[in-house]
Amino acid sequence: MPDYALVYDGPGNGSLLAYADSDWASDPNTRKSTSSYVVKLAGAIFSWNMRAQKTIALSSTEAEYMSLSDTSRQLVWVRNLFSELGIELAPIPLFGDNQGSIFITSNPV
Repeated sequence: MPDYALVYDGPGNGSLLAYADSDWASDPNTRKSTSSYVVKLAGAIFSWNMRAQKTIALSSTEAEYMSLSDTSRQLVWVRNLFSELGIELAPIPLFGDNQGSIFITSNPV
């Protein structure tokens, strides 16, 4: 494995970014969507995951919202990890690409 390495070349503290996405009803047999996320630290991928969602989404917006929710839980874990290491983080931006799910997450009602 000496041919692989993480290259951190971004700015210092506050350079965490997260991206979430889903593929609605990607498995025709189970009708379950796929969720995925990537968390980047200083330009390198720090955490990632891709898996079938546990429940069936009735729309692409619902599938994307579930993906944002999974990613948010991971970001809470990352924040706690850094806190235990004595590093306080700025808010971590989370990017999604579905307007409906973005509206739902930004609406406090």
